[in-house]
Amino acid sequence: MSKKPLSRDAVKYIAMAAMTLNHIGEILLPPGSLIGEMMIDLGYFTAITMCWFLVEGMHRTRSRRRYALRLFIFALLSQLPFYLAFRPQNAIWHLNMLFNLFACCLLYMGLEYFHARWQQAAVTAAVLFFAGFCDWSILAPVFVLLFRRAGEDRRAQARAWAFSILSFGVLNLAGWNETAGSLPAALLHSLGSISGPVLACLVNRYLYNGQRAARGRQFSKWFFYCYYPAHLAVLTAVKTFIVKP
Repeated sequence: MSKKPLSRDAVKYIAMAAMTLNHIGEILLPPGSLIGEMMIDLGYFTAITMCWFLVEGMHRTRSRRRYALRLFIFALLSQLPFYLAFRPQNAIWHLNMLFNLFACCLLYMGLEYFHARWQQAAVTAAVLFFAGFCDWSILAPVFVLLFRRAGEDRRAQARAWAFSILSFGVLNLAGWNETAGSLPAALLHSLGSISGPVLACLVNRYLYNGQRAARGRQFSKWFFYCYYPAHLAVLTAVKTFIVKP
């Protein structure tokens, strides 16, 4: 029996807490504030963790189709709260993270179903294109591809985590340079942005025991799906009625 202390459900609860910090920083706190930036950076723990668990879930789920369908249904339910919370530019086309995870499920199943290289390339290209309209863009399917390829090989997993974290930091560095001319500030921002993914790597590789929680599995399963749209709705209400611009 593994001596690692954290079950899958425990790690997911940590991920939900980190996501909440990220969204509080983005939705409620002034842009550029130190505490806001710290909360946003730590919140990046969540997306890469969910990609990690998606790959694991595709191995363990009894029905991949039902798994994908649940993601799609809750993605639909989450889109209005997502729009109201963030009011993204081109909002009609900007989709929430659950749509991206749903697309990653299709990518995973497509790579398993099709064997010809041109077919797999076509599926990958289609999912990457769709992911470009979603929160976390092409990073989510890239993470899933890396974790899927690594499989159970611990060294390959370490390389996948390292490349994922590096690519996220580089992307943040490039994006920051578009609006800030100071290279030291850009580097500091990039280093801060990878704190969440680095923490996710440490937790998932060295503290996660690979098991579900002994109790409350059904509650946790539906809580994780419902929490995303519910917390966005609550934060939107707080922003609208309490923290007025």
